[in-house]
Amino acid sequence: MTNERLSEALLASRLLTTEQLGAIVEAHQRQGGTLSKHIIASGFIEEAAFRDFLAAVFRVQAVDLANLNIDAELIKLVPEEIATRFQLVPVSRQGRVLEVAMANPDNLFAIDDLKFYTGLEIRPLVAPEQA
Repeated sequence: MTNERLSEALLASRLLTTEQLGAIVEAHQRQGGTLSKHIIASGFIEEAAFRDFLAAVFRVQAVDLANLNIDAELIKLVPEEIATRFQLVPVSRQGRVLEVAMANPDNLFAIDDLKFYTGLEIRPLVAPEQA
């Protein structure tokens, strides 16, 4: 999802005001990084509310990584380089389906790359980048 679409969706949801979003975009332009990082850092919206917002926008299930005990064997399925590059974490496996928490579950390239690497079907979930 582009920053513009994310901004429009946040305003439409009324989670942020135009003024709040303006301050976030300004910080993003000054400091770099991702817009999502600045949204959470601003304190205008709580991480849980942002996670639920992203789940609704992407039409996928949200996951709270802080409250999960992820099996070390799952972590081994995905090389650190791929997990870091695509900002994702495998969270569960059910047969041939690997559930993966992602900052951007809309990233079809990441899903396809992970599917190819693991040989498993990928079910994207959403978690904020900071998680």
